[in-house]
Amino acid sequence: MHTRLPDTAAGRDAGGTLEEAFGLFNAGDLTASLELCRRLCEAGRADARLWCLRAVIEGRRKDVWSALQSAKKAVELAPDNVDCWFNLGLAQLYCNFPVAALASFRRVREKNPGHRFVWQFLGQSYEGCGDYEKAVDCYQRTLDSFPGDVAILSFVARRFEMMQMADRCRELARKIITLEPDHVDANIMLARLDRYDGNHEPARERLDRLLQADLAVVDRVNVCNEKGHLLDRMGEYGNAFECFAAKRMLENTDNARQFDAGVIHQQVRRLKRAITPEAVQSWERYDCRDGLPSPVFLVAFPRSGTTLLEKILATNESLVTSNESNLLQYVRGSLKRIARSGHDYPDVLNHLDRRQILSARRLYWEYARAVLGAEIEGKVLLDKLPLNIIDVALINRIFPESRILFVSRDPRDVCLSNLMQIYLQNNAMSAFNTLEGSARLYADVMGLWFYYRKTLEMNLFEIRYEDLVSDPERHVRELIGFLGFEWSDAYLNHSDRSNYKYLSTPSVLDVNRPIYRRARFRWKNYRRQLEPVMEVLRAPVGKLGYMGDGD
Repeated sequence: MHTRLPDTAAGRDAGGTLEEAFGLFNAGDLTASLELCRRLCEAGRADARLWCLRAVIEGRRKDVWSALQSAKKAVELAPDNVDCWFNLGLAQLYCNFPVAALASFRRVREKNPGHRFVWQFLGQSYEGCGDYEKAVDCYQRTLDSFPGDVAILSFVARRFEMMQMADRCRELARKIITLEPDHVDANIMLARLDRYDGNHEPARERLDRLLQADLAVVDRVNVCNEKGHLLDRMGEYGNAFECFAAKRMLENTDNARQFDAGVIHQQVRRLKRAITPEAVQSWERYDCRDGLPSPVFLVAFPRSGTTLLEKILATNESLVTSNESNLLQYVRGSLKRIARSGHDYPDVLNHLDRRQILSARRLYWEYARAVLGAEIEGKVLLDKLPLNIIDVALINRIFPESRILFVSRDPRDVCLSNLMQIYLQNNAMSAFNTLEGSARLYADVMGLWFYYRKTLEMNLFEIRYEDLVSDPERHVRELIGFLGFEWSDAYLNHSDRSNYKYLSTPSVLDVNRPIYRRARFRWKNYRRQLEPVMEVLRAPVGKLGYMGDGD
């Protein structure tokens, strides 16, 4: 995450404590620096440099929501400071708020047209807004300005790869290799492109050369992960699994140690305690006709097929997707204030009256408009964030009339697939660093989902990933009928370049390609490696109807 800090020289008369925070930051002690920043902020220190430093550290620690709030405060205190606007744009971008980020980076460009990073992040913002022509133009401006800058070449190459511009990506990656032959990201991109083209041996040789070097932990994990995908394609499943299992090394990094999947397990237990059948029966079903539209919520456990379904539905011009923006978190965090009952979430769901529910609905849409911009006006909003499955009770309480789409996939494939992905770390994603952690989280979250199905009345459509890829027309037609849309053959041509839409998800490189079936029941190739988690997954396998599929 690129970051810039305001110059501290002008603020030396503000006291040594802020300088100490900068000193700790420059020494690499982010934890101590952030703690000092928080104490200064709590003491009421109104200094843009302080809030900007706090935003930078929170961004480096992947706490992007906190970084966004801190960056906003910095801009409030110093509205003419370019670096404050730049950090705000970064936080907005990493929170999946491309419309807001675009406005912030435009401010940076206006105030400093020669800013080193502004064109590349303007490009990413345009890409997030769906304006790919302007995105490519911005990326080209970046390349023209810094033709030999390896970091920028790598960034733009990755963006071209995400936009399915394979030739441009390959061209830049090869240029990087001429400048830095052992550049990890460029070599991985070239190996991945070779894998997609079926050139397996050159890809393997490239990755093996990288693995002979003394790599940082994160780089080694990324190389092993790509080699795992390559070996899976080549049918060397035992060796592939060993490569995927190398992700366990991430648990020993400073970034991963700050996250704990136990937080999610505790959240599941609290929800089961609060959302009892008796509590749900006590909910008064208010008339919520307030003139606001009802979102469609797409939920599942990660790697169940939500991105494929989102991509299919996104071909409908009357629908706009949330692009995994966490729209519900703002409502969830504000419910206690709205209810004024003193109850924390999730107990507060049992203490809402009609006025408070309507306030929560308005808050959701205010947030959605701020995040997604004018694009959502007059359209159906598809709120897609897989782990919103945990907060289905919140959805049901605030939007009882909303349609909920649930995607299931064989639990064994889901857990294997999560091991095969590299995620930005947070409490939930940290569970996926091991197969065992993934299986435990899956069993817990899906246990909550089965509980919701028995306890809540939902306007629900359920679809299996395996059915979607084996007979897409039949099952997509059923879904389109449920949503009340007219049928179009475009739903079956979602991989056309003309239908490309920006998706912020690890699956994007696959879902921007035609539907393939090779991921169905992939777990059977790894039956021996999955044996340690089979008992944990036995209950969800049976309840979802997968017991006969190779068991």
